[in-house]
Amino acid sequence: MLFNVVIGWNRIRGEIHNVRLLDAQVRGNFPGLLSEAQAAQNRYYEYNNVALPLSWYEGISYYQMGQGKRAVDAFERAYTLNPWSFQVLNNYASALVKENRYGEAVPLFEKAMEINPRFENGKFNLSYACYHLGDYAKALEWLSRVDTMENPQTAQDKLQNAQVIKQQAEFRKVIEAKMK
Repeated sequence: MLFNVVIGWNRIRGEIHNVRLLDAQVRGNFPGLLSEAQAAQNRYYEYNNVALPLSWYEGISYYQMGQGKRAVDAFERAYTLNPWSFQVLNNYASALVKENRYGEAVPLFEKAMEINPRFENGKFNLSYACYHLGDYAKALEWLSRVDTMENPQTAQDKLQNAQVIKQQAEFRKVIEAKMK
């Protein structure tokens, strides 16, 4: 019985800090997000209610605060806990890219794309990493896979499509210039 009380208390404490960390994330308070993610973690509470490891939130905080090495370490812990989350994979790979570790990032981006092939930012990210590795053909291939919204209805959706098309065209020029 005492064991269940200890587990229950730790889970409740984790949930309280989890609610606070989500609030900090919404407000863009990355030091607060980091603090709450660390406070929420305990032996019986490593994930939030959508199965994202709390260390993923730490990684987001470190990344946003410009602490690349710490972000990589936090995302690596998150990856160990949840290797099937495309968000964890994408953010881990993005932190590696920020540290100029492109070769390590590409397989993680590819795995994220296997899990969620409709993740458009992941396609851009993978194209970017391949570009920096000098694999321009693969960079162009991934860039060509980036899609826009089909039949955008709102002005915001139309603007978003226009931005995607513009980014594609600009990056394509950069890649093609390197290929010459």
